[in-house]
Amino acid sequence: WNHHLDIGMSKAKVCLRSAAILHGITFRALQTSHSSIRERMQQLWPTATFWDLQKRQLVPPEAAQAVFDEFLDRFSTPEYSELVDRLRANCANFGQEIAAAAGNICEWIQSRTFGANHDGLVLQDSPRCLVHGDFKAGNIFLRELDAGPSNGCEEFSSQSYESALIDFQWCGGGIGAMDVAYFMCSAASKACLGRAEEEMLLKYYHSEYCQVADVSDDQF
Repeated sequence: WNHHLDIGMSKAKVCLRSAAILHGITFRALQTSHSSIRERMQQLWPTATFWDLQKRQLVPPEAAQAVFDEFLDRFSTPEYSELVDRLRANCANFGQEIAAAAGNICEWIQSRTFGANHDGLVLQDSPRCLVHGDFKAGNIFLRELDAGPSNGCEEFSSQSYESALIDFQWCGGGIGAMDVAYFMCSAASKACLGRAEEEMLLKYYHSEYCQVADVSDDQF
């Protein structure tokens, strides 16, 4: 088992499948009126992840802007200069804007965490599913199963992997998209972030999730 810092398409699919299994199994279990998982989840965080306003103090807009400016400065290298220039031109006040919107974003996530399920029934005290809460490369181990022939392109390699997750410190209730979005932003390589590649990965996660959760594609 190893950490992989360069998570391309094939490895990203393995990671997202692990997320889909975690989310789908617990979503399905939570639909059972007498499911013991609801009681057990009461012992976890009501809302998973460290990145919500129940666990983090809301920083003032000027401090958030300083963080964003520092982020751009760190990536002002020849490799990313074009992207940074576009961000400076089109998102110059992003830090202030995201800080101002943070409260509304948190409320939006909360409303969907404890919202209606696919039958239109409201689960007042139950989250949509169990969320890992810190679904990043450092908390995912991969093990190669088949080192078959490769055509030199990692996206189409015949290699296959299995994954194992660690560090459930911020595990709790939520919506699966919280893990998926964090993974795509923090762990997936640049090769995964083209529009077509990102859509391919999200469709793959969605398909796996629906299969495990035993719901049809048009319900989610």
